[in-house]
Amino acid sequence: MTTPGKKLAPEEAWEALERMSVDDEIDDVLALSDEAVDEELRKTSANPGRIRERGEALGRELDRKAAASKGGRVPAPRRAWLAWVAAAAAAAAAVVILFVVFKNKAGPTTPIGSGDTGFPRQPPVPSVEPPTAPDLREQAYAACDIGDFAECGRKLDDARRLDPSGETDPRVVRARAQIKGSDKPHRDKP
Repeated sequence: MTTPGKKLAPEEAWEALERMSVDDEIDDVLALSDEAVDEELRKTSANPGRIRERGEALGRELDRKAAASKGGRVPAPRRAWLAWVAAAAAAAAAVVILFVVFKNKAGPTTPIGSGDTGFPRQPPVPSVEPPTAPDLREQAYAACDIGDFAECGRKLDDARRLDPSGETDPRVVRARAQIKGSDKPHRDKP
């Protein structure tokens, strides 16, 4: 594959890895039994019987052409060889189909050296805007309305840190009065 000690360019290394991957997949498919190959083909919506028929038809066509070139007679060993060629063609078709299916399942990849990690990209995490003083005050009013005066006070204090001038709003004054008059007084935290 390469000369020992020779460093490959990133593109060459990537191509070598892809070739090795294809070779491994071919070996895996060739190691499968006929039934397992049929099952894998069915998973891809292929018709194993039809693929076999095409392989046999190819074998018969090759036999016919060989017989025509030899004066109508094909020696028996050659016929067996042609049958093997037809079977190999059917297996190659199965390998190609499986390779395409597995390649599509894996998704696109990025070549080595492109600056990308090669891992699938994760969707961006949506940024969360910090609450504004008016938002915090609305949350405080809602907490006061249900009687959660401790939460109401915390939200008003947070809003005051962001916008001290909002403390003069009549709704804020009313909410602070509710907090002071409640059974659960709120103490301002430093």
